[in-house]
Amino acid sequence: MDVGKRIREIRLSKGMSMKDLEKRTGVCKDTLHRIETGTTKKLRPATLQRIAEGLQVPVTDITFVAEDKAVERFAKFLYKRLAEEVDNEVALRAEFESAYADYKEPDYGD
Repeated sequence: MDVGKRIREIRLSKGMSMKDLEKRTGVCKDTLHRIETGTTKKLRPATLQRIAEGLQVPVTDITFVAEDKAVERFAKFLYKRLAEEVDNEVALRAEFESAYADYKEPDYGD
């Protein structure tokens, strides 16, 4: 999700219109519209900060969504693989213990 879509998502989740956000940030409604629709790709850090403050969220809530989702998917993938490896190890250990349950070490007569 890009920054503009994320801004729109947050704004709507808070029940805010563009006019409301304009009043809170001083960023004109037309500019907000261009940002949200992706018409403009140039978003100055100061403008992003004002929008975040107007939405009452940290800038990172707007900018790191895509990365967070990717990290979340990767973490789930790793967790699943680790669980599979643990299951495999448990199964292998049980098989080993079953196969050698009756094994007794030879007495070498020390």
